[in-house]
Amino acid sequence: MREAIEAIEARGARLLFLPAYSPDLNPIEQVFAKLKALLRKAGPRTREALWKTIGASLDRYSSTGRKNYSRPWRIRTPCVKWL
Repeated sequence: MREAIEAIEARGARLLFLPAYSPDLNPIEQVFAKLKALLRKAGPRTREALWKTIGASLDRYSSTGRKNYSRPWRIRTPCVKWL
């Protein structure tokens, strides 16, 4: 590993290491957690009922809630260029 780092740095590049994985910083994990809770509560027993329940559950996400789930993506880091 050290040799690889030295080779990269010898070319004038620098390494930026990402933090350890955290579901709290990954908005889709929060969306799936809420969706799974809604599905457990509804308890669909057929594939058709499952898809209808998923659609109805996703409709329950408010526009404010959807914006809140995407908030972690707006954190600016030095290794990411935002468009």
